[in-house]
Amino acid sequence: GGDRYLVRAAAARGAGGGAAAALRGMDGVTVYAARDAAEQVGVLSFNLDGREPEKTADALAQRGFALRGGLHCAPYAHRTAGTLPNGTVRLSVSTFTSAADIDAFAHVLQSIVRG
Repeated sequence: GGDRYLVRAAAARGAGGGAAAALRGMDGVTVYAARDAAEQVGVLSFNLDGREPEKTADALAQRGFALRGGLHCAPYAHRTAGTLPNGTVRLSVSTFTSAADIDAFAHVLQSIVRG
């Protein structure tokens, strides 16, 4: 019921906050997420400095991670965030996303940043 939904939503927020914290700790990564991890939902956006979002998403796909790059049908949100014309890379996590999943993603993203 409703209680299970709240537990799942809280877990996704926790995973989203953990992912945001991991990405914020990387040089060359700009994160567009809530500053307070408790306020972060299970979706966050980021960009790699000097790289188009689609190219980042493609590089991650080649390494087994399915993310989306671009405007995500939300150009007004990107105008507000200052990410026009290219948009961002969007990462979605859920209640099933573990800390190990986030660590693996962060490790792969760091390898892409380093080139």
